[in-house]
Amino acid sequence: MLQCLNAQVTDTIYVEPGWNLLSLPVIVSDGSKSSLFPSAVSDAFIYQGSYIAKDTLENGFGFWLKFDTADSFFITGESIHRDTINVTTGWNIIGSLTAPVIVGTISSEPPGIINSDFFSYLPEAGYQQTDTLHPGFGYWVKVIQDGSIILFSVYNNPPTQPSNPNPSDNSVDVDTNLTISWTCSDPDDYDIITYDIYFDINNPPSTIISSNQADTSLALSNLGLSTTYYWKIVAKDSRGDSTTGPVWSFMTRYNGGGIHCPGLPYVVYEGKTYNTVLIGDQCWLKENLDIGTMIDSLQNPTDNGTIEKYCYRNDPANCNTYGGLYQWNEAMQYTTIPGARGICPSGWHIPTLTEYQILNTTVGNDCNALKAIGQGTGVGAGTNTSGFSALQGGGRRPGGSFDCLGLDSGFWGSTEYDPGYAYFMFLGGTASDISLSSREKGNGFSFRCVKD
Repeated sequence: MLQCLNAQVTDTIYVEPGWNLLSLPVIVSDGSKSSLFPSAVSDAFIYQGSYIAKDTLENGFGFWLKFDTADSFFITGESIHRDTINVTTGWNIIGSLTAPVIVGTISSEPPGIINSDFFSYLPEAGYQQTDTLHPGFGYWVKVIQDGSIILFSVYNNPPTQPSNPNPSDNSVDVDTNLTISWTCSDPDDYDIITYDIYFDINNPPSTIISSNQADTSLALSNLGLSTTYYWKIVAKDSRGDSTTGPVWSFMTRYNGGGIHCPGLPYVVYEGKTYNTVLIGDQCWLKENLDIGTMIDSLQNPTDNGTIEKYCYRNDPANCNTYGGLYQWNEAMQYTTIPGARGICPSGWHIPTLTEYQILNTTVGNDCNALKAIGQGTGVGAGTNTSGFSALQGGGRRPGGSFDCLGLDSGFWGSTEYDPGYAYFMFLGGTASDISLSSREKGNGFSFRCVKD
């Protein structure tokens, strides 16, 4: 007899006065009749060509028990959702499972040996033909030769939640060629599990990169550098149930030099993830800020409680790539205190002129060390040895025009030069040295934040 078992459950068997045709709906630790049915007034009888009295009850067999009064019994044990029951030529009394079994799903080995309906027995009604085998009852059935009857319940446990991701959740410095893996199982040992893998740079991910695969791993290659990826697994069993796992993430290794700030590899701010980079003793955000609502380049921001930004050529896609462009007063949130938080995340601030000077000294006034690889040309070609990863995001001029995308980049500081001007760091696309000078506050430049 082959059985598929699951977790501990408790089932209730109700009996009526007189003879009852019963079975065990779970695997019990003590199958003695006196322990399970203490109020029974008869032996338990199974049928194997003739009636046989049994003191210990077994799964797969139906049995007769007599009671003087109606009663109920709580039976606790391991649930059974599939069973292969040996039968002999002629009539047999078989048991059922922990959940209902539809007669139309019952099969046999060899096939076609069942040549009767299934019959239950109720003390007040006698024998009844049935289309469903219910837990706790025994059933008569006739076969034309020795063999087995295979029961499969309509109940199904879904797969367990996928777990144990590799790389582990929130991993950093992950190689761009890797194999992701996870673990998952199904409480129903007979179920076949397949997986859909969702993977992209969105949280939650929406792109299925593999579907209906049987393996619990998947090789990935040529991922982007310095990129945060999100992934989740949907486990599906062969009976139509599924379980969705949590969203996991990892960040690929840096493009160029630099290392993450110790204990703080990234910051999530207003729904976006910003990597960090340690340059000397300073902890910087590795990407330009992109926060706030885009306004047209011909408009000026106001102190209205809403952070307002420009996107190069009024195209939101440029903000996604290069970050927003901000007027000085808006980015400072209308204060003039050097080192103000401004539009930075909590615990960060807009760098002062002194902090830019420290950065300049740390990289040896090497403009290229701050530029991402692929930015700048000739003697101004970026090497990104610092990991700062500056992009040539251009700027917005006080009159509302844009220029220098792909050519130059400017980063506001929080130190005023005078009431109309403030200091900024300029990285020219054809220059190898860093420029720290002042510009009119009405310009729109990029912003980086430095840790408090």
